[in-house]
Amino acid sequence: MEISAVIRAATRNQQFMDGTTRPVRGILDACDIVFAIWPDATKETGVGLLVVKGINLVKNVAASERAQLVRWSAVWVDSFEMAAATCEVLGDQATLH
Repeated sequence: MEISAVIRAATRNQQFMDGTTRPVRGILDACDIVFAIWPDATKETGVGLLVVKGINLVKNVAASERAQLVRWSAVWVDSFEMAAATCEVLGDQATLH
């Protein structure tokens, strides 16, 4: 998967954002893997990226070196801190609390 596809997915999802967590929760519920991305001029791609849901699946697929069909999407956030908070409150880390 290319970063341009992740950026396009996050940009498409912006139309659903209403200032609440409801649209983000819906995306997380509908997908196996969700990325949060934010503008980052220090990165070659221009964006930072964090897996907020599905990190174990990403690791397993990478370790197996075999393609796997997954439902994935992405959301724009303002910063790494917001991405980490999204992961903690709504994503993979939410199940740890």
